Amino acid sequence: MIEKVLFSGKDINTGKLVYGYYVNKSGLPSNHIIKTYSCDSNGEIIEEDYLIYEDSLSRYTGRKDIIGNDIYENDILITDYGIGGTYATVKYGEYTEKGGNNNLGFYVEFPTEFLNTILRRDLLFWLTNSKVVGKAYDKNKG
Repeated sequence: MIEKVLFSGKDINTGKLVYGYYVNKSGLPSNHIIKTYSCDSNGEIIEEDYLIYEDSLSRYTGRKDIIGNDIYENDILITDYGIGGTYATVKYGEYTEKGGNNNLGFYVEFPTEFLNTILRRDLLFWLTNSKVVGKAYDKNKG
């Protein structure tokens, strides 16, 4: 089975999220592009490039939340941990699990160091009780 490697990003011109394949083209004002492909009514392939904000570039995890939404890096999840739930941001990279084990892959980052220390951080653990509620990069944009 061939796995699709998809990305999302916020289009600089429209502010809308676009989904497709990531391309980094040098020589452009922004080197970060999401490329999409679709077909018109005649079956012709339409290729479009979208310049995106660098901080909005997000890799698809290959996983879905409890209501079937695709989960991307930089998504904010709400988990069922604690009263009213706990928020966490999906990240990719090296992280330290409770107990001191180092891991590499998709994980969640909680808003406090204390929660990051006492709770499991691997994304797979949280899939059965979390849903996507936003994007981390939208928190800092007015």
